[in-house]
Amino acid sequence: MSVKSNPALEKYAELMIEKIKNLESGNWSKPWISADINNTPCNINGRQYNSFNRLLLYLVCEKEAYKTPVFITFKKAQDLNVCIRRGEKSSPVFFYDYVVYDKSNNKKVSSEFYQSLSKEDKANYKQVPIFKYYSVFNLDQTNYAELYPEKYNDIINSRKPQLLDIKDRYKNNVLDKIINENKWICPINLVQQDNAYYVPSSNHIILPLREQFPNQKEFYYTALHEMAHSTGHPDCLNRKFGRKWSCEYAREELIAELTSAMVGKDIGMDMTPRKENALYIKSWLEELGGNPQYIYNIITDVKKAADLIEEKIVNKENKIARMEAWKWSPFFCLKNQRKCIICLLLGNSL
Repeated sequence: MSVKSNPALEKYAELMIEKIKNLESGNWSKPWISADINNTPCNINGRQYNSFNRLLLYLVCEKEAYKTPVFITFKKAQDLNVCIRRGEKSSPVFFYDYVVYDKSNNKKVSSEFYQSLSKEDKANYKQVPIFKYYSVFNLDQTNYAELYPEKYNDIINSRKPQLLDIKDRYKNNVLDKIINENKWICPINLVQQDNAYYVPSSNHIILPLREQFPNQKEFYYTALHEMAHSTGHPDCLNRKFGRKWSCEYAREELIAELTSAMVGKDIGMDMTPRKENALYIKSWLEELGGNPQYIYNIITDVKKAADLIEEKIVNKENKIARMEAWKWSPFFCLKNQRKCIICLLLGNSL
């Protein structure tokens, strides 16, 4: 799908260029996504944003040093009598919409008309995806904390599960189960040698033994990075890997870096950039600086890869996290464990 520049892509480019220039200066110890962000970006109702927007909002939270990754639309703020502070700028959240055309005359028809058609009649029309966005504000850009201090404190104090860290022995049960029980989309083989890599031709991952890594978190970081690469296999998401040092290879490395950073953050790990990717920084900056299509394609591939990994390894955890998030939603009923408009009407909204 061809895209033109819009505020959402421009914001992505701005934040990614800033992040990569930070790497160019030699700062490889700082995580892709700040360790200060202790939960997953979501709206005021507790609904997590899809991975397309989650990475963007993670970066926004880091740049602006927001205390919470919770966002609200202007209309929702009005509904809750919440005021946006003067001078605050919104962040874009983007989504797909569709325009429907009659194949016989290429005239546009309404979505309502298209949905009313039978499956056979729909074949005479074509849906064209279009790229749209809407604006959101972080809760720290509003007076939410002053209006609803208890709810705000609940949000601040909520934390996603973190890695168990006992004398540098990091443990992530989700990834351990995938690796130990061979439940990933391709074999992950632990071998006593010095390199970690994914082999597309035979579709398998090779990792050094756990004890060969300087610490356990480096083992998990590396495993997740190679798992991100493996989603590009022809039988899976079918990305082009390219030869080493090529532009296609640099592009694939950026996809793997951002995918593992976002998924890692979602399961409690603060992924740091890989120093060996220093050679690709120039290529990344050149493409990100003036090519909206490149940015769109990158984040689309990151979304697909992250969705696949999370479907396989963190789906259950996400459901639990969403349930916890609803507990501070204005429409959550603690008695029935579901959204409940009745509670709102009875005055238990906030």
